[in-house]
Amino acid sequence: MNHPPLPHICDYSLQGLPELLIGLGEPAYRANQVLKWVYQKRVAAFDRMQNISNQTQRKLAGAARLDKLKIHKIMESKYGDAVKFAFDLADGAGIIESVLLYDDNRRTACISSHLGCA
Repeated sequence: MNHPPLPHICDYSLQGLPELLIGLGEPAYRANQVLKWVYQKRVAAFDRMQNISNQTQRKLAGAARLDKLKIHKIMESKYGDAVKFAFDLADGAGIIESVLLYDDNRRTACISSHLGCA
């Protein structure tokens, strides 16, 4: 029987993350520690969160994922004004794409929000 994938830790709202941690038997303030590790220090695994106990790290790993997008392919334009990225989704559902456009000192990122949206 296939189990649905765990939610990504970033799927939780600012109100939902403390609720998750309380549900795991942890204090609500732990959410601020997790947020710092995810958004400021950009860790890719719960066991990299050095000020959180191993037991809490295991609880988090059992309740949520903390994976990064994996690069499938990078393609540069022949004019050097754009780079297209293709990323594999962690659940194997497919590939999403984004494009980084260069225009003098400005950068624009086009990010697809739908699977299959090239």
